[in-house]
Amino acid sequence: MLIINFEEIFTSFYLFMPRLGGALLIFLVFWILARILRKAVLRFGHSHRLSPDVINLMEQIAEIALIIFGLVTALGTLGIDVGAMIAG
Repeated sequence: MLIINFEEIFTSFYLFMPRLGGALLIFLVFWILARILRKAVLRFGHSHRLSPDVINLMEQIAEIALIIFGLVTALGTLGIDVGAMIAG
């Protein structure tokens, strides 16, 4: 028989909130840094007169790599074992 203990659920949720907030903050910081890096790569490409296609590719790779790194860091903050994800 399943007995739901709302006090236990609320306590667990309350204790989990700082981790969740920290993970969201970490991901937000990495997302902002990815946007800044994308603009920096765009300026670098234009100043070195690279092809627009090459600049676009470099922008996308830099942004996606930083967002993935931020996601893995945020998941690690939540307590999720990301070792297998990194190895994959």
